[in-house]
Amino acid sequence: MHVELTLKFPRIQKKDASILRGIYEQRRAIFFGVKYLGNNDLREALLYFKKCSQKNKSYSSRGLYGECAFFKGAIYLEQKKWTEALNALNTAKESSSFIDRYKVTNNYTYAKSTELIKSVKLELKKVELKKKQDAKKAAERKRVADAKKAEEKKKAAERKRVADAKKAEEKKKAAERK
Repeated sequence: MHVELTLKFPRIQKKDASILRGIYEQRRAIFFGVKYLGNNDLREALLYFKKCSQKNKSYSSRGLYGECAFFKGAIYLEQKKWTEALNALNTAKESSSFIDRYKVTNNYTYAKSTELIKSVKLELKKVELKKKQDAKKAAERKRVADAKKAEEKKKAAERKRVADAKKAEEKKKAAERK
């Protein structure tokens, strides 16, 4: 007995094919980004994560986009680029709800992003505080320098007045001698 089994697969539309191709490209970029991250090559890893998180592509998976944003945020944190890190981690936090198949990844990305966002905000506050302190110190140095200049001008004016008075005295004495 010979049984012939034929399977009929639905035809893949061009739109669906481009979506699958895009998701494949995103996964590939994540793979290489993580690989370079493991080798501590942050610059190369960041290039792959940026490629993965290009939002303007119509086929990008929002869940994968969130993962890429999370890794970008972690790299920016390592590089102490606080504003970029905050933006990337906020994006990861917002996108984490789209990671349906990997609930563990979803929860981890959300929790870790939330935790890192707090630390980035703390670092940003420290940077702001340091800027304010530096500005106060600079203003104080300027005030002291201006006060010294004013004191020097006063002393120079006093010396000139004394010199002019001596000249006037000498002229008076010279006029009396004649």
